Amino acid sequence: QAPMWMLVLLVAFAGIGLNDKVWLPFSIQPAMGGLMFLHVGRLMKEKGILEEDIRQMPVGVLGLGLLVWVLAVFFQSLGMHANSYKGVAAVLGAMAATYFIVQLSKPLYRVPVLGPFLNWCGKNSIFIYCFHAIDRNVLFQIKSVVLKFFALPSTKGALLFSVIRLTGVVAAAFLFVMIKKYIGNMIKQKA
Repeated sequence: QAPMWMLVLLVAFAGIGLNDKVWLPFSIQPAMGGLMFLHVGRLMKEKGILEEDIRQMPVGVLGLGLLVWVLAVFFQSLGMHANSYKGVAAVLGAMAATYFIVQLSKPLYRVPVLGPFLNWCGKNSIFIYCFHAIDRNVLFQIKSVVLKFFALPSTKGALLFSVIRLTGVVAAAFLFVMIKKYIGNMIKQKA
């Protein structure tokens, strides 16, 4: 029986390798490449790596992870949505970045209003991502509203544009989650 990591890499490399040769519907190929991240996340959860304090991690590992992350930011590129991985350093940099962002975000969870909001966003990130994909369709309408107040490119106009998009996406995801819960409760009451 083959180890799980070997199967994950085989499927991921097949998805990445076939990206320009074969088209599969429903974003199957990006999902195949994404298996690497899913598997690494599962392993990190099993080993309790994300729950450990960052100070418990060996300094050499932290330094290497930070170096790979910085190098990936400046010299590599990764587009999971397009199944585009420009080298191993891009993949390792994304994994290192995830680790550092999780560790550096932990103190934010203790902030009274921000903590519960971030927790909700984490639990409902798939819905937020879905509405973010949809908001690209209303992008030009938002841009026309912003252009009435600020000429782009301008810092204030770009900031307003981003705030409007972010607020709309999170509000739509929140509304969707509330409707989903309401329908779920109605089904439970009927059963």
